[in-house]
Amino acid sequence: MRSRSQERHSRTTHTNHHHAPSRSRSQNHRDRHSVKSSASSSSNHNNDKHIHHHHRSGLRIFIGTANLANTVPDPSSLAAFLPHHGKVHHVLHNADHTLKSSSLVDGVNKSTLNHVDTHGKFEIIAVGLQEATSGNNIVTTAGITAALTGSTGNGQRSTFSKAMGATIGKPLDMMNNFVGDAVGGVAKAADVGGIKKLRDSIVQHIGTEEYTILTEFQRGEVVLFIFLRNDLTNQAKVCDVRGENVGFGSIMANKCGIASVISVGTTRLAFLSAHLAAHEGQYKLRNDNMEEILAGTNDPTLTSHHAFVFGDLNYRCELPKQHNGQELPKEEANAQKIVASKAWDQLYKLDGLNKALQNKDALVGFQTPKCKFPPTFKVEKKEGFYYQTQRTPSYTDRILYKSNENTRSVEPIIYEACGKCTSSDHKPVRGVFFLPNRLPLSLDNLSSSVFNIEISGITCKGLKPPEGLLDNDIDSFVRVRCEPEEMLKSSARNKFKTSTIKTSDRPMWRKETLKFSINVTCKEQIAGSSIYLESVQENMIAGDSVIGTCVFDLEECIRNSMGDRCGGGGALSFELLRYGKCVGKLTCDLSVSWGKDPPTNHMVSDTNKKSTQETHNKTSTHRSSNASGAHRKESSSSSERGHRSK
Repeated sequence: MRSRSQERHSRTTHTNHHHAPSRSRSQNHRDRHSVKSSASSSSNHNNDKHIHHHHRSGLRIFIGTANLANTVPDPSSLAAFLPHHGKVHHVLHNADHTLKSSSLVDGVNKSTLNHVDTHGKFEIIAVGLQEATSGNNIVTTAGITAALTGSTGNGQRSTFSKAMGATIGKPLDMMNNFVGDAVGGVAKAADVGGIKKLRDSIVQHIGTEEYTILTEFQRGEVVLFIFLRNDLTNQAKVCDVRGENVGFGSIMANKCGIASVISVGTTRLAFLSAHLAAHEGQYKLRNDNMEEILAGTNDPTLTSHHAFVFGDLNYRCELPKQHNGQELPKEEANAQKIVASKAWDQLYKLDGLNKALQNKDALVGFQTPKCKFPPTFKVEKKEGFYYQTQRTPSYTDRILYKSNENTRSVEPIIYEACGKCTSSDHKPVRGVFFLPNRLPLSLDNLSSSVFNIEISGITCKGLKPPEGLLDNDIDSFVRVRCEPEEMLKSSARNKFKTSTIKTSDRPMWRKETLKFSINVTCKEQIAGSSIYLESVQENMIAGDSVIGTCVFDLEECIRNSMGDRCGGGGALSFELLRYGKCVGKLTCDLSVSWGKDPPTNHMVSDTNKKSTQETHNKTSTHRSSNASGAHRKESSSSSERGHRSK
């Protein structure tokens, strides 16, 4: 068994790259149109009249998560979960080719879907699996459960277990957690609860002729696959893959997370699949698990343009035990009544993940589509949603998403549970998401353009340092960095760091200004460029550590200064984030100017160009109107300046 330090040392990139088989030029052209160009809709499966729509170009992303209960799903269950050969319409349409209206995310309808190509193949398929090691031996969760609780593996209880009764059943389940933690990281070999058969069935179902496996990573009983359509492999690479255990002692891997960061063109995408602490009443532990996973994987959700978190997150529906001082019936019975009445909105209000997002206890900045389907746990192993009475029906299996860009964002389309899957006590959940391409940006005078940025009036409030420090013991400074770093222009005027303010959780640098210049020489570098402001705790002995980070969209800032969306300036306010939690707030003023006449954005109309150029002739300084995650506090004078610039 490896030590904690050995586990941490093993967090290295682990990928399997498969060479794409040769494909005809016509095949590549048909698949490529959804990313590189707009196209009209293809054949209509309803035998209706052909209606041609202007499809937006972008990435169609499939996300699927399933707790397999240590069983390889049968072919019919796999077909009900994953898109066969990556076909989009297999997920969006019913067997009779009609649109799955009930699975559409709120705000999406048939009309809005007309602008997204609903045929062809997904560009990206990400699949997260939990309890993925097969078998009923002692190194799997299922085997431990059988040994300790008397489960026969088919939903029935042994004679011994029945004799012991429900009183000892749940304590034994809790013991199973601890024993499972002790051996959960062992089951990796194909001959001992491995995943070879499972992997082969998934790869065959999705198809290697159409897809390349970018990421294939197993950590204990958790597995993450990322498939990329073959015609995009020359634009893509794997940036990083890491895992973090959160099982017993934060060492064992029966509960853990895996994060993979890939780039497609200039877009960085993070995919994090996790299995968090089980059982009711463990709300805080699940929040802590997620924080630990983000810490152990260098929080790719903060530094990627767009991020997805999915898995058996194990959040439970928490029903009240009393009403008006009166004891309510057993919790499970109440939930069963809500399920029977199909009052999904009522049940969703009691959902633990919904609570965590609203209270900002975990995954701050993330969103998840509303669950308009029955709870996914704990179900009988048969088609449909039939619940085992010893657990409160809950939405344990989830998908979340987040965008760090202001110029575009992830758009959820479909979100549903797979009721036809029959091999587990969890129902898989899957979602379809669309990420539009960035708007084109054309620049003139590239070799001589310099973009100057000044950040002043910096104030931090409510700083929460790492554990072990009192709030008023913080010695902190603020520093700035740019991504990509190659854009930074070497200059004597650059200042990337404030002075240090001692023993304060509300430091203010009202008379200091951070200054730096950007070389606007390459539109590919501008695309998705970001600025990070970090509140840093100074420690001369142990070394400096980041208290929290905020990010804003440099690309949008540059576009705004060119008149694409001209507006008035004002104070910007950010939440400082650390591993998915809010640890303070930062406010500042952002001013930008061009070293020479700003380049022209050819996307702007002639009228806007003229107005923008007049504005630049009057003054060389402009304030950005927006920043990622920021809320403007505009004064009346700044509003007047905004009106004059339009």
